[in-house]
Amino acid sequence: AQLETAPQLILVDCLTLWVTNELLASEAEIERRLVCQMDLLMEWTQLHDIDLIFVSNEVGLGIVPENALARRFRDLLGIVNAHVAQNADKVYWMVAGLPLEVKSISLASRAVAQRGGNAD
Repeated sequence: AQLETAPQLILVDCLTLWVTNELLASEAEIERRLVCQMDLLMEWTQLHDIDLIFVSNEVGLGIVPENALARRFRDLLGIVNAHVAQNADKVYWMVAGLPLEVKSISLASRAVAQRGGNAD
């Protein structure tokens, strides 16, 4: 079915399930396939002036998983999360129900480091 009017916003909830489904469907060229899927969606929404919000989980902060499939999943989700964050205008990390806007913090830290480490 085709929409009569274009949406103003697309919410992808969530990248964690997207990566899981792709990983379980086929391991062949999965990293390239996932990055390509993200790029196509981001390019399409930019072309049509549609806001795009991705929701994902952070799974790389705990212990290294014991089994190979869980490690592969953790690594793939990290790659996809980093790729989406790199291309996003804003990146929020929810901690205890509080949103932290991490991309502006990262950019500010990088600018301070380039000036020689002085925040003044």
